[in-house]
Amino acid sequence: MSRSAERHELSELFRYHAWANDRTLAAFEGLGAELDEPAPGTMGTIRKTLGHLTLVEEGFLLGIEGRSLEVLGDRERYVERDPAWYRERLAEVGRRYRQFLESADEAGLERELRLSWLPFGISVRQVLRQVLVHSAHHRSQVLSWLGARGRTAPDLDYVLMLAEERGG
Repeated sequence: MSRSAERHELSELFRYHAWANDRTLAAFEGLGAELDEPAPGTMGTIRKTLGHLTLVEEGFLLGIEGRSLEVLGDRERYVERDPAWYRERLAEVGRRYRQFLESADEAGLERELRLSWLPFGISVRQVLRQVLVHSAHHRSQVLSWLGARGRTAPDLDYVLMLAEERGG
């Protein structure tokens, strides 16, 4: 696969990723205290897991952009927000990832980042893969919680995104 094709594939994966994040977060809007109940198999609670997912996506993006994590504010406060706030943040973060991918060249994808929370250097390309896999992991946790409570979890199949776009 050419580097141009790879960049296009990454961009398409991030387009799907933003859609899947949006559908996931929408499923939790309107829930109250149950978001803060212990949720085995998550980061402790659903709210903290959604916050962690969002914080990590935004943190890695800031690393790619060469910006300080200080713009995120207090980490404890960040992971105590409402699903609607995370949904908005993830939509914005998703747009910024796709904008980056539209202009990234090979050197930009191979650039090594030194991130304060990792004891080793990591390429931007590896960061992008990590973001996709990490968030999919946490989406599966929170959606399993919904199903275990008898609620309907959204279907996140790629073809459903395509069908929605095509009016089907």
